[in-house]
Amino acid sequence: MRLLFLHCDKFSFHLHHPTSAAEMTDIESGNFGNTLVILTAIEAHDELDKFETMEAKESWLISRDYAVLGAVALNGGIEKIKDENLAHKIADMQEDYRYNAPDINTSVHKQITNRLLEPFMWQTIITTATEWDNFFALRAHPDAQPEIQAAARLMLMAFNESEPDSVKEGQWHLPLIQDDEQEWARNNIQEAIKVSVGRCARVSYLTHDGKRDIEKDIELHDTLIEAGHMSPAEHVARPMAASYTRTHVNPFNGNFRGWMQYRKDIPHEDNYAKALLARQKLAEEGIEVDG
Repeated sequence: MRLLFLHCDKFSFHLHHPTSAAEMTDIESGNFGNTLVILTAIEAHDELDKFETMEAKESWLISRDYAVLGAVALNGGIEKIKDENLAHKIADMQEDYRYNAPDINTSVHKQITNRLLEPFMWQTIITTATEWDNFFALRAHPDAQPEIQAAARLMLMAFNESEPDSVKEGQWHLPLIQDDEQEWARNNIQEAIKVSVGRCARVSYLTHDGKRDIEKDIELHDTLIEAGHMSPAEHVARPMAASYTRTHVNPFNGNFRGWMQYRKDIPHEDNYAKALLARQKLAEEGIEVDG
């Protein structure tokens, strides 16, 4: 069974009209980088002309600038920006827009400010699956939303051109473990599994400081699992044993067919409440709980 691991950016391409004026109430706006994307509740057809495109981009970029200024204010103001050049640019934007930043004495969590900035930023994702036919049939299709259609067509191209590595029974699929780490991973498989999960959560084999740090990767794995955040553990997997496939009618484990997800090895991975109750019971019995 083929397990496809994709590490890719989201895309944006087309500028288009809603199909009718009545659909204007259903419009949602999104953007990646400097390109405006207008999405309607149903299929769109006509692209904007050159002049309309220029006007739409200008309007969208003004919205972007205000979002940036708002995020800076929520983050505690220009004083919190470490990059001097960026701080000067923000100051210039405030002057250009006559923006009077509210006086906020503290910074809100980044998950709040990120909500303002997400529509204007590139997003990198990791997806791992064994069943792709339905996705490609729906999304790599002329009727699909242009943005996801473009991504799906590139994914389909990568799928068709890929040459899968053979992973034998007892071996592991370990995303983001680098070529020069393979021997170490084979000799330290439990640590390598944790490293892979940590890197999948970060969507990079480097830390946010731009360094390769195995201890930080393992620490991130432990923190996530203890807190019940299991999604990054779905990408690490091993082939189903022949004995398992002979004795089980259902060939699926999680959303994988023919593969066993590491997530499924974690007790109560499907219900964090049960994990908390189990820890509480062990604690009442005086048993130390590790994670």
